[in-house]
Amino acid sequence: MNQPLTGQEFPTGDFSKGYLAAFEKVYTAYHPGVLRFARELVQEPTVSATIVTDSFLKLWIQHADTGSPDNIAAFLHIGVQRSCFSYLRQVEQLTPAQLKKMSSYAETATGLPVEKTAAAMRAIITGWFSQLPSRAAETARLAYEEGLDDAPVAERLAMTVDQVKDQKVKAMLLIKEQWFGKTEKELAAFRSRLQKARE
Repeated sequence: MNQPLTGQEFPTGDFSKGYLAAFEKVYTAYHPGVLRFARELVQEPTVSATIVTDSFLKLWIQHADTGSPDNIAAFLHIGVQRSCFSYLRQVEQLTPAQLKKMSSYAETATGLPVEKTAAAMRAIITGWFSQLPSRAAETARLAYEEGLDDAPVAERLAMTVDQVKDQKVKAMLLIKEQWFGKTEKELAAFRSRLQKARE
């Protein structure tokens, strides 16, 4: 499915801490293989690309629990497979004509190089930071974007290390809520398109 990073190439500790530089490195290494896997299951390029994007964003949200190459490969493989099968179950009730009509709503895949899509993923995550309350936002930015450990973040923000840890937890909880809420809205929109296609 992919060519995982090994040895010195893999930023295990940095990825587990949620550093975005490590996330980009992981994304660049795993994305081509994961996307090929998704396209083998779902023949729609836009749908498979969206499923892969969702899986990588969920991977970063769960960064503390998926810190090794084997765990990352398993997380992506299982997540993409489940999402693809869920999509296929939703569309299998459609006739070919309805499916064609539904797919006309989707945007054409951009075909951007992996490095540019990795940067786009980073932009999505940093966009989440900007929507957090101010202390959590600045804590998340320094910790994940600049890659600072808790003590330097505490010094920069005139906080205690415990306060920094609390703000990081708060930030991740809010991001999880925001992301999974967004996913539900996207699913609702998708169901609406399915309904229109049936009419």
